[in-house]
Amino acid sequence: MKLSFSHPSRRSRKRGFTLIELLIVITIIATLAGLSFAAFTAVQKQAKKTETLAMISGIKNGLANYYNEYGKHPVPNGGKSAREVPIKLKGSILAILMGTDAGRKFNPRKISFLEPKEAKDGFNGVVWAGKNPSSLNDPWGNPYMILLDANYDKKVRNPDESKETESQFVNQSALVWSMGPDGDDGANTDPGVSVWKDNPKSW
Repeated sequence: MKLSFSHPSRRSRKRGFTLIELLIVITIIATLAGLSFAAFTAVQKQAKKTETLAMISGIKNGLANYYNEYGKHPVPNGGKSAREVPIKLKGSILAILMGTDAGRKFNPRKISFLEPKEAKDGFNGVVWAGKNPSSLNDPWGNPYMILLDANYDKKVRNPDESKETESQFVNQSALVWSMGPDGDDGANTDPGVSVWKDNPKSW
């Protein structure tokens, strides 16, 4: 009696992935994930810049409206005795613009010239200290900066001394900017292109 054994054909055998094929698939997935992350990061960065520019515009409008209402800047003595130096948008000047200044000395009509949203964990909005606004921060957690025409000659010295700009003075009464992702505008060091190139600004 003959026993016959049937051998499965090569075509019918189940074939799994080889190590090389698995590595190729993993590499493709990792590449696609990397591209997706890069695209997401770029979109997120652009969104923060757009939000920052919108807030800068709102601050500048608030300063202009305050000036139109009271005929001076929202700083002691109207700014006439102050030097033209960058000011962080925090404390009393922020309270004045928001109409919450104590004693209503600088905003007696309690007009709200600025109505920013509340910050989340110190980012992108107003940080409160009890019932008083403490600081108006950008999306990177740094306070917005302003520079006012203290002597009312309709111009201020350009704080951006990088090679990106030629003018030493800007013919405006108020400048507003954010220190950007690196949190630096060269206030304590020599300004340079690397410092200012990521700073959203109003001029």
